[in-house]
Amino acid sequence: MPNKPKVMVVDDDDISQTLIEGILEESFDLTFASSGNECLDKLQSSATEVVLLDVNMPGMNGLEVCRAIRMLEQHQNIPIIFVSASDTKEEIIAGYEAGADDYITKPLHHDALLARVEMNALQARTQAHIQNTLTGTSPESINRQFINSPVFQFIDLSSQAATYEDLARAIFEITTHMELSCLIQIVGPYDTCHFSDDGTIKPIEPSIIQQMKSQGRCCSFGQRLIINYPEISLFVRNMPLNDELRNVQIKEALLHVVRLADSRLETIQLKNTLEKDCEGLRQSLRASSETLGFIHQDFCRHTKKVNEVLDSIGTDMLSSLETLHLTCEQEEFITGIVHNKMNNLLQLNNKSLQIEESMLHFIEELSKN
Repeated sequence: MPNKPKVMVVDDDDISQTLIEGILEESFDLTFASSGNECLDKLQSSATEVVLLDVNMPGMNGLEVCRAIRMLEQHQNIPIIFVSASDTKEEIIAGYEAGADDYITKPLHHDALLARVEMNALQARTQAHIQNTLTGTSPESINRQFINSPVFQFIDLSSQAATYEDLARAIFEITTHMELSCLIQIVGPYDTCHFSDDGTIKPIEPSIIQQMKSQGRCCSFGQRLIINYPEISLFVRNMPLNDELRNVQIKEALLHVVRLADSRLETIQLKNTLEKDCEGLRQSLRASSETLGFIHQDFCRHTKKVNEVLDSIGTDMLSSLETLHLTCEQEEFITGIVHNKMNNLLQLNNKSLQIEESMLHFIEELSKN
């Protein structure tokens, strides 16, 4: 069985210690300290991986203890989780500035506390492994390790993903290389999709994912691992329990992969939404184009009739002038005015037709794009 992560619980309240012990003892190797000084003394001689530190203690309070831990060379990077009954912005900022890595408020909830400690312990072991691996390693070798890392590979694979299926395939490329069997759930704006690397999905598996949504970012039970992000979840069916280091490495890599997938998913969903909006606009434009086509035909018929009426008016007026016994100069004057006004009317009519044709052409071009 893998060695349990070593966690030190620092709290002056016996009831709080008992409560925390009941939540964490199954998954972690616990050490308890009732004061800041006791904590610092025990850290000098222990291989603690995570410190769960109460903020409000008599004597040296949590903020002071945190600063003192950061002064210890061997524990400068140890994850420190503050526990406090207050969640004010000022206290959280004070904890962060003192050197805390995480913050959880009382009353403590079983699943939330367990998830926070698991996450910090996982990160601590991963960082320790990376540090040990890179010690004495050349920069060229480090670059090769980075380029060949699952996270870097996923960035490359997912960059061209345009659909949910593409994104799922990119994740499966990574998990298959890790010899994992996985299920992916993607929650879209209109429906929820499930993808399995072997094509089989047990009806209970989506239900388990849904039940675990409220249990934190990373949930483990037996060989199963679930990583939840707002719109994407990864369900791993066969985590390697007999290899602790590989288990830690896989968890850390998959956390980054799913986080990147969640970001990529936002881009895909935005693209899909824009495409649907554009298609709706194109359909509206096509409908408008058809309507304008009918209007155009009516307008042409109307223009033809207007021209016929104007020609008839001109002919009738010229015939009527002969009965008025006007002089040649008077007839030419009146005829000139009539022709001028008729030409103006025809020009306006033709201009309206040109505008209508331009609008029709514009909508037809938009409908093509």
